[in-house]
Amino acid sequence: MFRQMLRSKIHRATVTESCLDYEGSLTIDEDLMEAAGILPYEAIVCSNLNNGERFMTYAVAGKRGAGEIILNGPTARKGAVRDQIIIFCYEYYAEEEIKAACSQDHPSQREEQDCCREDETLMSIHKLSLYELHEKFTAGEVTATEIVRAYGLRIGQVESR
Repeated sequence: MFRQMLRSKIHRATVTESCLDYEGSLTIDEDLMEAAGILPYEAIVCSNLNNGERFMTYAVAGKRGAGEIILNGPTARKGAVRDQIIIFCYEYYAEEEIKAACSQDHPSQREEQDCCREDETLMSIHKLSLYELHEKFTAGEVTATEIVRAYGLRIGQVESR
């Protein structure tokens, strides 16, 4: 038997644009997609923290490093610019994979603990505006991975093949 489990999550991504005249999808900065292991045209589920909307769509790669999170087509009706959303990506896993993963100390859990305990830099990144993040990223002062970690991305709840 296979179960659908959370594979990765981008937490509190800020909607940067809404484009109703498009065929439908969610455009995500390619750096964020890569860090989360989300492929172009992969199915995703989004939850809007501002209005409670939850919807399923697919991911489209946006401009690398631009910080884009764009609601396209019908999904543009599910939120507004500056809304915060959570982007979930699920995968099917065999029972054996789940049991093996649940019996281990997950790297993602250790990273989360380390992020909370040790790295004040990540907290300061989290407080920056999208424009400030873009400027620091372009200048090479922060990496995409640091930005993603600062915004609470959880990767690899169960190791995929």
